[in-house]
This record gives sequence, structure tokens and C-alpha cells, in this order.
Amino acid sequence: MGIDFDAMDGKPYTFSFYSSHLRIQLASHLKTLAKISKMLKDGVFRTKLMAAKSKDELYRIIANQDD
Repeated sequence: MGIDFDAMDGKPYTFSFYSSHLRIQLASHLKTLAKISKMLKDGVFRTKLMAAKSKDELYRIIANQDD
């Protein structure tokens, strides 16, 4: 599963996260990305994300992991 983006490691691209913040909220943006990066180190979490069937399910998985 994933999209081939000719990555240096040869693996397909699987996850993409977008965070929209105003320039003055840069610290908040960086904290959000750091938190997501930490969550993605959990293999069970990644598996759940890949198995999600809807955006609502994705949200619930992320929210539960964030608790």
C-alpha cells in the first residue's frame, strides 16, 4: 500500500499530514507536527490508520491515540 514517489529508501509514500496555521502560530504548528511524528512511531497506530475506512474513523483513531 502507498504511492511510489521514488523515495531514497525505495519505500512507497503512505502518510501525509497537513496543518494550517497562521504565521504567528508557528510554535503551535511545530508542536502539532512533533506530536504526529511521535504517534507514527507506534506500529499499531499506523496499522489502524491504514485500515481506516473514512475520515471520521481516522479522526477517532488520532484522537484516541492523543489521549
